[in-house]
Amino acid sequence: MRSYTALIFDLFDTLIDFRRDLMPLIQVNGAEVRSTSRHVYDQFTSVCPGVPFEAFYAAFMDGYREAEQIRARELREITAEDRFRLVLSKLRIPLDAAPSDFPEWLAEVHMAKLSEAMMFPPENLPLLEWARARYRLAVISNFDHAPTARRVLERTGTVGWFEQVVVSAEEGVRKPHREIFVRTLTRMGLSPHEALFIGDSLDIDIAGAKGVGMDVAWVNRNGAAVRDGIPAPDYTLARLSELRQKLDR
Repeated sequence: MRSYTALIFDLFDTLIDFRRDLMPLIQVNGAEVRSTSRHVYDQFTSVCPGVPFEAFYAAFMDGYREAEQIRARELREITAEDRFRLVLSKLRIPLDAAPSDFPEWLAEVHMAKLSEAMMFPPENLPLLEWARARYRLAVISNFDHAPTARRVLERTGTVGWFEQVVVSAEEGVRKPHREIFVRTLTRMGLSPHEALFIGDSLDIDIAGAKGVGMDVAWVNRNGAAVRDGIPAPDYTLARLSELRQKLDR
C-alpha cells in the first residue's frame, strides 16, 4: 500500500452532510418546496418592493439553473453574489437602482439559511483527530461562497487542522478541473502521489483527482457502481469513518 504525506478532503457530503430536509419548507404556487427563497425575498423587498414572490421565485430558480449550466459547461465557478446579479437581471432591476453590495446582502441571507442544513456527523471528528496526528490535511470544495464554507468548518472546531481550505468561489474554477487540484498541491509543496483525495462524487472528485495523478478514496454511501469512463477509485468507503481502517492496514 502506498503511504501518503497528506489527506485532501472534499467538503460537502464528505466531511459535512448537506441535509435538504432541514431547509426551510415554503409554499410556492400551491406546492411545498424546500428553499431559502422566501427569506431572501424578505431582504429583497426591503430595497425593491412591489415584486410578487412568485416572480422573484421564478428568477431565483432561473438564476440557479443558469449558474449550474455554466458551471457544468465551463468548469467555472459562478459565485453566490454573481448568481444574485443574474436574479436581479432577470427581474430587470438595474444594479445602480440598489445599493452596490445588494447582491452580497442577498447571498448572505441565502447562505445563513442554507448553512442550517449543513451538519457535521459526530463520527467524523474521531477520524479527523486520528488523521491530523499522522497526515497534513487540506480541503478542496466546489462551493460558491467561501466565507460560508469556512464558517461551517469553524463550527466543527476543526478549521485550524486544515493547512489549506481551497474553495472554488475564490479560485474561479471547479472540480474536476485539474487546476484546482494542481494549485492546492503546489501551495502545499506536494507531488500528486504524496496526497490521497477523499470525496463522494465520481464525476467531480474521483475523475478530477485521478486526472492529476492522485490516489482517491470514494465515499460511496449508496453502494453505487463505478460507471464506464470513470477511473476506478483506489479505496471505496461506505462511510468516511472507514478511512482509518483502510489506511491502517
